[in-house]
Amino acid sequence: MYLLGVIIAAFGGIFTAIYLFSFLYNKVKTGHFIASGNIQGHFIGISMILLLCLGLFISFTHPTNTNQRVNANSMSSEKETLKSYAKTFGLKSVDELQQKSNVYSSSQITEGTLYSWNSGKGILMRLDTNSDGMTTVYKLDNDNNKIVLWTGKTIFQRTKVNRYYLN
Repeated sequence: MYLLGVIIAAFGGIFTAIYLFSFLYNKVKTGHFIASGNIQGHFIGISMILLLCLGLFISFTHPTNTNQRVNANSMSSEKETLKSYAKTFGLKSVDELQQKSNVYSSSQITEGTLYSWNSGKGILMRLDTNSDGMTTVYKLDNDNNKIVLWTGKTIFQRTKVNRYYLN
């Protein structure tokens, strides 16, 4: 929309300049500086001035960075979604992760146990450290740097919840 406004303004501006130049040239040539004649004689010039104003209005009311704001909002929303996935992944118990080995692959490393999960928004890595009993969920960026998304205490077993139903 911004580009359309610029094109309309440029088109209207060029023809307005040509109209004003020819109008002033005729006035200087004839020596009459008072506008005379009917409105139909000046219709093209007036319509070009209106076209210029319309183009300027469109270009000022539709800025170019509208898409950038939308992209920034969607990136922020995507980052929050990824953090939510990381928290859910980090709060799962070790027993649950080991029971669902087809979803969560695991491997033993020197620091502890490393689990990975494809969340659909990227592969999340979970490191359960042996030394301090902490869980860190992170994502690797393109340069293999860790982007930490969530950190918390390792949950080994989910406490069983007894549910009682009354009739």
